[in-house]
Amino acid sequence: MTAKEQGTEAAQGWKFNFVLTNIGFASNGYELFATKNGGQTWGRVASNTMPWNVQDLDFTSNNDGFVLTAKGNVYHTSDGGSTWEQVN
Repeated sequence: MTAKEQGTEAAQGWKFNFVLTNIGFASNGYELFATKNGGQTWGRVASNTMPWNVQDLDFTSNNDGFVLTAKGNVYHTSDGGSTWEQVN
């Protein structure tokens, strides 16, 4: 996803969270994407355990993050989104 596409997609329900100026994460509700260059390019984070219907995301570092699903469940990752565990 390019920076231009990011701006377009944000209006379509994407959630974005930047840990640092260059490191950020985005979700369309079903997949997780990451950038290491301030959003110029994005790559999908491969995960077989990504929760569905993500309503919000909050990464506290480039590895640790949380997502909130539409059902109110909270999931945590400690490896940049590759694996997720429910915490509530």
